[in-house]
This record gives sequence, C-alpha cells and structure tokens, in this order.
Amino acid sequence: MLKAKRLKKAINLSDATTIGLIYQLDSEEEYNRVSEFTKKLQEQGKKVQVIGLYNINRIPVFYIPKLSYDLLLPKNLDLFFRPRDPFVNRFMDEPFDILIDLSSPDNFPLQYIACLSKASFKIGRMIDDRKLPYDLMIDTGPEIDSQELIDQIVHYTNVVEFKPSNHKES
Repeated sequence: MLKAKRLKKAINLSDATTIGLIYQLDSEEEYNRVSEFTKKLQEQGKKVQVIGLYNINRIPVFYIPKLSYDLLLPKNLDLFFRPRDPFVNRFMDEPFDILIDLSSPDNFPLQYIACLSKASFKIGRMIDDRKLPYDLMIDTGPEIDSQELIDQIVHYTNVVEFKPSNHKES
C-alpha cells in the first residue's frame, strides 16, 4: 500500500482557514492560554481542532469539554506511548492548513501526532539541533512558556509573507 506524501505549503496564520493545535495540558493556566488562543482564532473565522495530552487518567476538574477539543489520557496510549483513539486518527488525517505544536519536543505522543499529521504546514518549537517534523521551528529553549511561544508563532507567521514559487522548469 502506497502512502501519499503530504503537500507542503507555507501559509500565514492570517490566511489559514483550518488549524490543528496540540499541547501538553499541565495546568489550568495552560488550559486557559490555549483556550484563549483558540477562541481568538475562531473569532477570525478559522476552524480549529485541539488535542491536549493530560498525564493522569482522570479528566481535570478545570477542563471544560468543547466541541473542537479532545483530551488524550494515558489510557488512550498503547505500550509504546502511541495514541490509539479514533479522534487522534481523524485529527492526523485532517489536511489542516497549519498544525501548531505547543508542546515540548520530548513529548512522544504529541510528536507522534505531529509526524503523522497530514497538515500542509507544521509549526513547533526547536530545541537544540533535533530533527523535528516542522516546516517552521521557533528557537525557544526549554524555559519559555506556551504563551510566549504562541506570541512568537503569531508574530512570525504574520510578519513573513509566504508566496508561491515562480520557478519555471525548462
């Protein structure tokens, strides 16, 4: 069975219509940051799907289920920490204009999702010289929080103008 390659296409955040967002849910503060960012994107008319990874098998008390949000728990992972749930497969198969990964590069389940995502443009953080599945990497260092990463992603994807190539073959 042949696997189709994803078509890479750089796009500004302002021009994107569909966005996939993955993050590590460590605290209520993190949940609120992601919720606020998602709300702003949705107010701009963007369709946003969100997957959060929570490291306890109980849904946190502060988590409010929303239509476009899914929560990945340890019980949704196989023995190799690969996500095994239908909502994850649907997310990875969705050809988002942009996939934004707000997690750490050390987070295997979310890296797995980022690697297999069919998003046409992937954005995430770069730490050290690791080979990561992103088309645009923000050099952050491990100490910056997700709000600063969100601010940098918004800044760089709105400042840089991505234009189609005018390259003609002879």
